[in-house]
Amino acid sequence: HFGVEGNTRYIVMEYVEGKTLKKIIGNEPMPINTLLEIAIQVADGLAMAHEKGVIHRGMKAENVMVTTRGQVKILDFGLARKMPKLSGSELAELPTRSERSSLGVSGTLPYLAPEQIQGKPLDHRVDLFALGIICYEMLTGLLPFQGETPADLMAAILKDSPRPLTDLRPDLPRPLGRAIAHCLEKDGRKRLQAAADLRRALEDLG
Repeated sequence: HFGVEGNTRYIVMEYVEGKTLKKIIGNEPMPINTLLEIAIQVADGLAMAHEKGVIHRGMKAENVMVTTRGQVKILDFGLARKMPKLSGSELAELPTRSERSSLGVSGTLPYLAPEQIQGKPLDHRVDLFALGIICYEMLTGLLPFQGETPADLMAAILKDSPRPLTDLRPDLPRPLGRAIAHCLEKDGRKRLQAAADLRRALEDLG
């Protein structure tokens, strides 16, 4: 909440007590049930934002807070961009409506979608790519794309396929592996098209 009192401008922010998802992961694989509890809430939050025409553009494990009651909060909408408010069915038609960022590459490199690195038009599907990376990280304790330098990491995001989740987590239900792999499609047109679809897929596994 932004406000002005006299000559003083101020911001009122919610105090959230808990831990970031990055700290909870701690480079260790997470139980599947715990992943589902968290990922369903993140997907639901993104679905609501996207339906209001808001793209986060900075999704990462550090920007997901899990409160002491297990409630998930998506933090830091500082890079968010506003698009026209769309219904769920209209979100899938965004390739013709997406906008090119004039700010260059923004966000945290390991979580960027290929189109962010390439400076292409952006839409809500960059958040789905980042959520796929977050889910991969929760399941394995590892990021799906690796590189010794920023240039190496960008090349990996653009060209490399992540190691299959089933190689790292033999206990992984195949539908869950497919849903996450669908989020990590490099071509946004082939990627999962809506956060609500991911939420439903995860709920079916819960």
